Amino acid sequence: MSFLNYILYKIRLLYLKVGVLLAFLVHLALFLASVAVLLMIVYEFGFNLGQAEQNRLHHIYFWSLCFFFLANILRFIFRFVDIKHEKGFWIDIFITILLLLVIVFRIAYPHPDKHISWLVKVFTSHAMMYFILIFFSILEISKRIFGILNKGISPGLLFAYSFMLIILVGAGLLLLPNSTVHPISIIDALFTSTSAVCVTGLVVLDISSVFTLMGQGIIMGLIQIGGIGVMTFTSFFALSFMGHSSFRNNIILKDLLNDDNLNGIFKTLINIIFTTLGIELIGACIIYFSIDGATELTTANEIFFAVFHAISAFCNAGFSILHGNLFDPLVSHNYMLHTTVAFLIIFGGLGFPIIFNFY
Repeated sequence: MSFLNYILYKIRLLYLKVGVLLAFLVHLALFLASVAVLLMIVYEFGFNLGQAEQNRLHHIYFWSLCFFFLANILRFIFRFVDIKHEKGFWIDIFITILLLLVIVFRIAYPHPDKHISWLVKVFTSHAMMYFILIFFSILEISKRIFGILNKGISPGLLFAYSFMLIILVGAGLLLLPNSTVHPISIIDALFTSTSAVCVTGLVVLDISSVFTLMGQGIIMGLIQIGGIGVMTFTSFFALSFMGHSSFRNNIILKDLLNDDNLNGIFKTLINIIFTTLGIELIGACIIYFSIDGATELTTANEIFFAVFHAISAFCNAGFSILHGNLFDPLVSHNYMLHTTVAFLIIFGGLGFPIIFNFY
């Protein structure tokens, strides 16, 4: 009987060792695959590709979905005891089911026509494929970046490195052919990215005439990330799907967020993210209704205009996609727009601690 127990013990120990090794390999493969997927999506949208090359990339995307699904299944098999205690356990289950549905529908309907149901259209659409690939990739990368907090890097250096990284990435994205009407220099791209991330409002190029809609969207994203903070985003994504955070991680996040409550770090992150998005959404709605029908823009461009200026105002960036900024003839006498932007600047300038304390 004791010999049997010994054999079972050895088998259990081997299972744990294999599980740890496999989990490490799966995490490493997921991280590399996530980076590769994001780079491929940037390549597809940043360059003018032919139909054959786009089809080849979509084929790779499909196999990436399959890999993400299988990797998640393996993670559930070998780490189910740990994963079931994580905050985002059911969200992780939902993402895995969503991956499976997208894969199944794409196999069942390789060439969907206009007569299929709306459900099939949703799960076979390119938009759904891009959404789940980008969301899953950002989530995996955020988890790995969050793990850097355990490597002994000081909060100040981590803060500086994160801003340097996003500035360089932003400059690279602005250099893509589809981001601008005509090619720009590396210095101009780097200056624009730095100004957007650091929300200075200084520009050396006309945002309205030099950058395409894609380029303006990249600038808007850089403003949002710079206004809230890179580590705020990554920590929010990582903590949303992790069971707990170590004491050291909480100390570092406390310094990064300038929060005195050590036990409420995750709550502070939620407050920062949703307060920002909530105020910007309200501001964007008011801006949209103030310009609706009063400009020569299409409905889609008016929505983008409203969102861009709401984010730019709340983050105190000072960027505008109009040629003459807010003195442009299209909005120079739109005092509702000016008042909304002014209040967004005030709320953004007050900062989260004052807004929370006032609340």
